[in-house]
Amino acid sequence: MSGSSFDPRVVLRPRSVDETIDLTIAYLREHHRDFWRLFAVLSLVQLTLLVAHFLAFGLPDGAGGGTRMAIAYFMMNLAERVWTVFAGRHLFRTQVTVRDAIKGAMKSAGPAVG
Repeated sequence: MSGSSFDPRVVLRPRSVDETIDLTIAYLREHHRDFWRLFAVLSLVQLTLLVAHFLAFGLPDGAGGGTRMAIAYFMMNLAERVWTVFAGRHLFRTQVTVRDAIKGAMKSAGPAVG
């Protein structure tokens, strides 16, 4: 079944916490460049949005500070979804780009926040 879209890099079965951590570290050690690229893009986007808001509205006082907190909370939530989409597709050997992961996360975002 190697030609199917379901071709995991690891065997799916119940695992202990120790096994899970060992597999995660081994996987990240082998594919660290892909995940660093994702980290760099997400960090740059988040930093750019927060700095742009700071430059546009000044120091965090009153509603401006609350708006920045809302932006940070939204970006944190979106980043978590992007990481999940990227890692899941990467693990199952689906060709994935950072852009595809962001699009997939935005589609699954729905009305839920947090």
